[in-house]
Amino acid sequence: MGNQVEYVPFWVYIIESPSPNDLYYNVNEGEILEKTFPLLGIETIKKLTTTSDLFKQALTKDILNFSNIFKRVPVIHISAHGDRNGLSLTDGSTIGWEQLKEFLRPINHTYKDTLIICLSACESWTGCKMTMCSGERPFFYLIGTIGAPSWRETIVGFTVFYNLLMKKQKFESIIEIINQASGGDYFVGLEAKNIQTAYLNKIEESFQKWLELGKSISKNQ
Repeated sequence: MGNQVEYVPFWVYIIESPSPNDLYYNVNEGEILEKTFPLLGIETIKKLTTTSDLFKQALTKDILNFSNIFKRVPVIHISAHGDRNGLSLTDGSTIGWEQLKEFLRPINHTYKDTLIICLSACESWTGCKMTMCSGERPFFYLIGTIGAPSWRETIVGFTVFYNLLMKKQKFESIIEIINQASGGDYFVGLEAKNIQTAYLNKIEESFQKWLELGKSISKNQ
């Protein structure tokens, strides 16, 4: 095997909040990734965030400190349980998509709209709701999951994802390949700009319909 060192223009920030049951039985996706990344040449830091206060600290104070160390854009990998409303933390508290958006926005601003978010949680594709807003977006690209893939499927998918990201593969190809590797259509990739544009166009369309309705009512009075 070759020993050539390849420059990686990003580092991975793993934020993990397992369920109490996962914690007890040591089901730990973040630890597996943390041990795998050195083989890929990827630098990483993992934080266990069992409460909402720790989760907030990880995405505010701590990430700024780590960013000063690495001097590169982070890829944020969040491993937790979740549903269409957001993420569930170890202590039973929840982080809704609106709240997560407010944590991510300043980070994405700092890195000039280049932030990639990996959400390893059930139904995490619904994190696209974070881009249904005006103004600054909370990320550039999101990798999320559909349904409830197993930890085996997510660890395989995301390990392949990071390897291909390092090799600068196109996102469309990456999503196709990681679904093949994990054995099902579990992963989706979402570009924030596209979702936001579609959302704002829909609002404008609805506003114009409302405006025309108002004009029609006024003429008939």
